Amino acid sequence: MPSGPGEEKGEQRMTRWFVWKYVLDLDAECTRVRMPRMARFLSLQVQDGQPVMWWDVVPTEPQAQWPTHSFYIVPTGPPGHADDLRPLGTFQLGRFVGHVFTDAFRAVSHAS
Repeated sequence: MPSGPGEEKGEQRMTRWFVWKYVLDLDAECTRVRMPRMARFLSLQVQDGQPVMWWDVVPTEPQAQWPTHSFYIVPTGPPGHADDLRPLGTFQLGRFVGHVFTDAFRAVSHAS
């Protein structure tokens, strides 16, 4: 029996993903972002002079239940970063090279 409009017997319901953009704050030690639990990292680039991340997300739960994740911009060389952070990507703004690290992969689900 179909479970919803447009679904035939044996057909699986497709998950609807949305691409969302998050701007990183160059002047902050850390940018904190709330995002849905189901999220996949897509890209890190510079747009209009700001580092920006694009994530593929499934916003199924209420926003109040979304976890908060931390994103750190670390320059090449000192001071370094904590060893429990995962690298996300690198960007260039003029002569500045920033490397973005995050704790997001500890709590964010990655659907395949």
